[in-house]
Amino acid sequence: MQTCRRSSSNLSRLALAVLVAITGFASNTYAQTFYQVVVAFDGSNGKGPSGGVIQGHDGSFYGTTSQGGSAGFGTVFKVDAAGTLTTLHSFSDGEGANARAGLIQGNDGSFYGTTSQGGSAGFGTVFKIDAAGALTTLHSFNGPDGAGPQAGVIQASDGSFYGTTSQGGSAGFGTVFKIDAAGALTTLHSFNGPDGAGPQAGVIQASDGSFYGTTWGGLGAAGAGTIFKIDAAGTLTTFHTFDGVDIANPYAGLIQATDGSFYGPTFSGGSTGYGTIFKIDAGGTVTLLHSLNPFNPYSEGAWPKARLSQGSDGGFYGSTSCNQGGNSMFCDRTIFKMDAAGTVTILHRFHNNLDGASPSGLLQASDGSFYGTMGSGGANGAGLVFRLSDTASTGTTLTVSPTPTTLGQSVTLTATVTTDSGTPTGSVTFLDGLSSLGHATLNGGTAGLNTTTLAGGSHALRAEYAGANAFAASTSPVVTHTVVLLATFIYPVDHATNVDLTQPFTWTTVTAQAYYLYIGSTLGANDLVNTGEMQQTSYLVRTTLPTNQTLYARLWTKVGGTWRFVDASFSSPSIARFTYPAAITTAVNPTLPLTWTTIPAAQAYYLYIGSTTGAKDLVNTGEIQQTSYLLRSTVPVNQSLYARLWTKVGGVWRFTDRIFSVMSLMARFTNPVTGGTTIDRTKPLTWTTVASAQAYYLYVGSTLGARDLVNTGEIYQTSYLLGNTLPAGQTLYARLWTKVGEIWRYVDTTFTVR
Repeated sequence: MQTCRRSSSNLSRLALAVLVAITGFASNTYAQTFYQVVVAFDGSNGKGPSGGVIQGHDGSFYGTTSQGGSAGFGTVFKVDAAGTLTTLHSFSDGEGANARAGLIQGNDGSFYGTTSQGGSAGFGTVFKIDAAGALTTLHSFNGPDGAGPQAGVIQASDGSFYGTTSQGGSAGFGTVFKIDAAGALTTLHSFNGPDGAGPQAGVIQASDGSFYGTTWGGLGAAGAGTIFKIDAAGTLTTFHTFDGVDIANPYAGLIQATDGSFYGPTFSGGSTGYGTIFKIDAGGTVTLLHSLNPFNPYSEGAWPKARLSQGSDGGFYGSTSCNQGGNSMFCDRTIFKMDAAGTVTILHRFHNNLDGASPSGLLQASDGSFYGTMGSGGANGAGLVFRLSDTASTGTTLTVSPTPTTLGQSVTLTATVTTDSGTPTGSVTFLDGLSSLGHATLNGGTAGLNTTTLAGGSHALRAEYAGANAFAASTSPVVTHTVVLLATFIYPVDHATNVDLTQPFTWTTVTAQAYYLYIGSTLGANDLVNTGEMQQTSYLVRTTLPTNQTLYARLWTKVGGTWRFVDASFSSPSIARFTYPAAITTAVNPTLPLTWTTIPAAQAYYLYIGSTTGAKDLVNTGEIQQTSYLLRSTVPVNQSLYARLWTKVGGVWRFTDRIFSVMSLMARFTNPVTGGTTIDRTKPLTWTTVASAQAYYLYVGSTLGARDLVNTGEIYQTSYLLGNTLPAGQTLYARLWTKVGEIWRYVDTTFTVR
């Protein structure tokens, strides 16, 4: 590549710069921003990332390094949102080396870029690499078709890729090329010197469909570089030739801004000689917007090498290298913002190499922050990826305690938000999947939430910090928390004080391998009941448990080979409990009395029996002293009945309930059937046999319960022939009595005779 001359000496530039500083040349402003090193390279994973980064469709950042990696020829890397660096590929010399430019992501999702050296001829390559790191060399430059590409490629609207080489071509001054996805390369133009030389930057496709770019130098009086326009057929027009006096030597390429004009920096030129920022409109008119001043008190930096980017706010963002030929001089490297009027605001100054040297161009990512690379410096001297934002980067972590938990158990979620710049304020939202569990305010960088609402199963918990003031939002990694489904008591409930100890203990059914029940006089003790492993979900305590004191039940559930438990405390007051019918009795023999336990301190008992809970429509004993009661009245059979036994102790009545049914001890008509309308008078009335019956008795009358037509007296057979004396064609009433245990009980039916 031909060496391009500078337009004036460093000595004259220095004298002019000092004069500018003395006379109060327009100053800049300084904005508070937060600079963060996202990842520092160490050589083994790459060195010299000079081409910046792009944000892929997956939200991660992708770029290249010019050196390092397993073979020392550079790498392609990925950095995810958490700052984790992945080396996708390490170059070998044969497939390309020293990639100095960034990547683009093509329409096919793969990434495309260039290397400045290596390949089959050693003059650099164009390559393609997929997200998994599989690299394909699309083309190796051979010199006549170009050499030493310093910039990457773009994918144009026709689907092909366009770029430049800094050397090679028919005259040796570099080329503009086109290459398709299959690797077929076309040299669109070879620079010849008068139309430019040594393009260090690539091209952009403007809104008119043409391609625009810059050359570093050229032949002629100035040799200070050009801006060119070229169409897809290779027709090149020199759009502007820099004169070297005001603006000179564009190292970086152009951007087309939202106003349709083109903007870019130059490496030198301007009132100080240390670089400019210019604008050129569609008609080719160039406007010098700002001359960089590297001297205090301005310290704007010098020698910008990277392309500008236009932010979402309309401002132009760029960087200065303050470095020439590898020798850092007297100024700070900077990242700056310039408005459309040319006013520059310094966003960050690099005072030492720890936060990097040789900044790239900037990318505004989806989070609003700017990302870039430093080609050298950093903790390991091998360069880094950085983030610049008007809010300090934060990191959020989430801890969950205890873990795992059981259903209904309190879980404490604690979020910790950290930053390198102060103590974050604001609030944190705790999430279970997509559902909010609640919010908490940060105090000293931490916030906590207690919840008992997590359902059984696995939960993906995370904490989202919303950001506040100068602190950026962040989200914690997901913490997986398990809520184990344990059986819980149905009866008794925890803290129950009127527990009927003749009722079985019951609990919920879960997918469990086994259950285990303790009952003890202290928490967790099993001195009163120790069931051993069992499969059922109920247990009737057949031993006598103490009353009028707190007892403790512990129910163990075995899930996944692990035993876990829930506790319930309860007490049982001194009240009588049914002994007959027992809790599990389904049918009561009405010849046997209902019985209950004796309470020494009882002042009286009281028994209800009804057709609904607590009712006394069937039996209402009033106050009694005995501990048994024989059902002397007729009660319905074969249906649920409800007994309530009251115990009076110390002037206070308390009760216990029992549900039972009465077995049938009464004969039932088989002819006529209940509700039968007509019977044959020549056929006898018949009824079922009751084994324990002492006698039967039959009435037939003209009204319910009457016996004006038939009155058999006590009989022992289970049939009776009515004869011919009954009136025909009218409703008659039959009442059949059964004597069991000296008690007569009856059933009624109606019928007619023919």
